[in-house]
Amino acid sequence: IEPERYDVGGAGYAYYDADEGNQGEITFRKDEGVDLDENGNGGYVLGWTAKGEWLEYTIDVKYEDTYTFKALVASGVDNSAFSLYIDNEDIVGSSIKVPNTGDWTTYDIVSGKTGLITKGKHILKIGIDGDYVNIDNIVFEASNPTDLQNIKNDVLVEYDIYSLNGILLGSIKSYGNLSEDLANNKYSQGAYLVKAKGTDNTELIIVKK
Repeated sequence: IEPERYDVGGAGYAYYDADEGNQGEITFRKDEGVDLDENGNGGYVLGWTAKGEWLEYTIDVKYEDTYTFKALVASGVDNSAFSLYIDNEDIVGSSIKVPNTGDWTTYDIVSGKTGLITKGKHILKIGIDGDYVNIDNIVFEASNPTDLQNIKNDVLVEYDIYSLNGILLGSIKSYGNLSEDLANNKYSQGAYLVKAKGTDNTELIIVKK
């Protein structure tokens, strides 16, 4: 989920934003009220968020399953938080706390698990529970997808490495310690989407140096 790709429909239907205009002053969806900013990698982030705001996304769920989610987030304050809903039902069971990462351009991953989500089309909602969380993207991965190979840490697996806006950067082989292996293969500090070849298994990985 890329937060800037919220549904078409306008204020009160596809989103609710507490202030007028796009605080980021960028050209992408500039005539709508959702506050967006550039992420430095050719994409956008949701920012200037306030408690009570929300955005909706029409999604097509591939598997009836529980899911692991990883959200790439930043906040320069304490007590930032958000929730995730499917068809207005909370799928996590509690507010997702966002750590103070020091500023609004230093990103980290928060993760968790959802309840059972049925196959087919749904409306996913991101609700802001605590002010000033920036969200770059949220990656969902099925717990028991039927067409994924069983990847174990004692098996050397080849992974494709993508930027957050979907550009293929290269590939590596790894036993599963992806953050360390990316750093050792001279990938710079930042966030990457990593996909095991031959599967739909995509992970959000942060490299720290």
